[in-house]
Amino acid sequence: NFKLSKGGHNYGIQMLIYPDNGFEITVNDISEAEKSKVMKQQMTNNIAHELRTPVSSVRGYLETLITCPGIPEDRKNMFIDRAYVQTLRLSDLIRDIALITKIEEAPEQLQKEPVDLHNVVEEIFEEFRASLDVKQINTENVLEKGLVVQGNASLLYAIFRNLVENSVKYA
Repeated sequence: NFKLSKGGHNYGIQMLIYPDNGFEITVNDISEAEKSKVMKQQMTNNIAHELRTPVSSVRGYLETLITCPGIPEDRKNMFIDRAYVQTLRLSDLIRDIALITKIEEAPEQLQKEPVDLHNVVEEIFEEFRASLDVKQINTENVLEKGLVVQGNASLLYAIFRNLVENSVKYA
């Protein structure tokens, strides 16, 4: 068994040799499988990185609380609040991982329905209004009112929410 790349495609080649000196060669185009494998590796690496950050933060906050018993009450509360925010982030990441797994395992089970994207984005902007205002981020929903697509409402919501959330965090 070996792999060969030629002309932008990947091929899996297998050769069987029979006792009568006959042989059989099988060539399969494995380009899509290889792309999928690379995407899964990248996604796994990204997930590991995304999980490491909040876990490290929570650990740091908790270690500080445990090892420094004389911390003023207001500082303790700040560390607890920050740790709590990071656990919410972890919960969101775990939810996203579960959603990705569900999509990959049984895409046909995702319920599709008419979804108004303009309304979805408006709802997300409202959800993040306080954070957007604090960071002085102006938003404008340029999606046409009544722009309806056939899709999974919760998945579409998650996609747009993730985009807005990342904008708030990293803008």
